[in-house]
Amino acid sequence: MKKITVAIPTYNREKYLTDCLVSVLNQTEKNFNICIFDNCSDYDIGSAVKKINLNGNIKIIKSEKNIGSFENFKRIKNYNFDSEYLIVFHDDDIMHKDYLKSALNYLEKNKDVVWLGSNINFVKDSNKMFDFKRLNLSNFQKINTEKLITLLLDGFNLGFCSMIYKTSVFKTDINLDELNKKFSKWADRPLLIELSKKGLVAITEEKFINYRVHLGQDSQDNQLKEIPKEGYNLLQYYSTELDAAGFEKANKYMTDQSIISATNSVQSFQQLLILLKGFKERRWFSYRKISFRGFCYLIKFFFNQLFTIK
Repeated sequence: MKKITVAIPTYNREKYLTDCLVSVLNQTEKNFNICIFDNCSDYDIGSAVKKINLNGNIKIIKSEKNIGSFENFKRIKNYNFDSEYLIVFHDDDIMHKDYLKSALNYLEKNKDVVWLGSNINFVKDSNKMFDFKRLNLSNFQKINTEKLITLLLDGFNLGFCSMIYKTSVFKTDINLDELNKKFSKWADRPLLIELSKKGLVAITEEKFINYRVHLGQDSQDNQLKEIPKEGYNLLQYYSTELDAAGFEKANKYMTDQSIISATNSVQSFQQLLILLKGFKERRWFSYRKISFRGFCYLIKFFFNQLFTIK
């Protein structure tokens, strides 16, 4: 039995997937399996993988029809992996060659950690996807659920693709359909928070993952005209979790999150003020609690508005 499985959901990204697999196959840690969960891609994924999979140790689990990215993720959630650890890695990202070794070394010494994750680089230039700065390979820190929530609300770029879970914890009976219905593309944060309640988690500020920025990503969808109900649900979730942790609602964490949500979705100064007023009535926002980070989002929004006014 291998120590860790690298599960990769994919659909019609032959070039990106090839780069991704090369980064995984080049890991200094060799005690792992690779399982590709293909969502009925249009090309011959088996032949493409065979060109770089010289040892024949990559398993392809193909869907007979395109079931969408969420259902493909559910296939991974419900699959019977036989490894102690699991990472669900994006088919368009690149993993630092020492990530699995560093993470497994830490996890083996800290059995109370139920998942581990890293910071990420956002890379727009495809020619730089394999470029990494020198990293501190042992710079992990244990945190609890409360600290995780505040780090996320403070803007820490915790990569969902970097998560290495205890497989038994990943298989915990959490209703993914309910999370997807409630939070849509933002469901990854609530999922990580809920799993963190099973024990301690660990993060590193070192950037072990190069996250490819390109068209066709949920994270690049900047066409919102208003905050959807799932966005409100996420704000409510964070507020409830902060309450449970003993924080005030109208603190810098919720205030900044409200500003980020508002400036990413409204189209005018008037809409922004109306939305922030509504957040203030819900005690999610306070002008006195705006941090430097929140202030920067507001300034960026104001400048964008000024330059788009005809």
